[in-house]
Amino acid sequence: MQPKLGISEIKRLRRSTTERIRNNPELLLSNLGFVDVMYNGVFFSAACAVHGGDNTTAFCLYADSLIWNCHTHDCASKLGHGIFDLIMLMKDVGLKDAIIYASNLYGVNGNNMESIEEKIQKEKISSRARDNKIFDPAVLDRLVPNNYFLKRGFSEETTKTFQCGFATTGQLNNRMIVPIHNPSGGIVGFSGRTIFNHCEKCGRFHNGNQCRSIYTKIKWKNSKGMIKSNILFNLHRARKYIEANKEVVLVEGPIDTMRLWQIGVRTCVAALGTKLHVKQIKLLLSLGQIKTVYILSDNDDGISRLYDNNVELISKYFDVIHLKIRGKKDIGEMTDQRASKFIRVTNVKMEDITCAI
Repeated sequence: MQPKLGISEIKRLRRSTTERIRNNPELLLSNLGFVDVMYNGVFFSAACAVHGGDNTTAFCLYADSLIWNCHTHDCASKLGHGIFDLIMLMKDVGLKDAIIYASNLYGVNGNNMESIEEKIQKEKISSRARDNKIFDPAVLDRLVPNNYFLKRGFSEETTKTFQCGFATTGQLNNRMIVPIHNPSGGIVGFSGRTIFNHCEKCGRFHNGNQCRSIYTKIKWKNSKGMIKSNILFNLHRARKYIEANKEVVLVEGPIDTMRLWQIGVRTCVAALGTKLHVKQIKLLLSLGQIKTVYILSDNDDGISRLYDNNVELISKYFDVIHLKIRGKKDIGEMTDQRASKFIRVTNVKMEDITCAI
């Protein structure tokens, strides 16, 4: 007999069960009637059991976010893209019963539920062996000056704050380098941006008119071995501002962060991509009582991937506000004046600083 559960118990049950599902999604999919499930390292795919189709790539479930979709019949629009929405559809039950069904399937009960604080502590212990390598700060002495960021409207003060420089050797050769730090401030890796322009003809980055296959197609490249799931870029600088204001502005990359920092938004951190890992959520939870997460996506052909990929996960723990950019430019590509104008119409806290606007 299922014991009576209150709202707080259901919330904790949902969190614990979600973690179990994330560790083994195949178990749930199999029990929901999905067959011949394939995994490509990012998402699971199969024929959609919701509408009973036979297209083996119609259904997809993203491994990290547990967001699902049906590309042929848009089945998720019936209820939602969350994993418990999928259970509700397949089992024709409400949310509470969907949570209980999944918790029973994965053996989660009132005795083995973990609070999010307990998960954070366990993650701290279990992840020590998977921590990023810490680099000697002297490695930055190998970088040479370059005016690339200055040409893009970043001040010398900002480039010094973010310790930017140009690499002339190594795996990030001929790239502008931004060091990546862990929450304690140790250097754990590097992100490098090509200094060349994108060629619409060949799709590569180079100077001049001659297209060659040796030119790179990659705008940003990270140093090998860096575990991005353990990092929120700029968190070591932004921590005190986040804790004081109880809010955070989440962006995709270093350039976006640098622009916001330069105009006075000191609560900004970057996911270093468009998909947030649950460990990065735990980093935010470890800071204290954050109330609001502002998600500021890059404007990729009008698609807000950072928001779309993460809103379900983040909204479980924080209030989420989507800062949607109108137009073609990302926040990092804007001038200080335009970026400031965009931010000032929101409720995002801005420090009273002197900047070139």
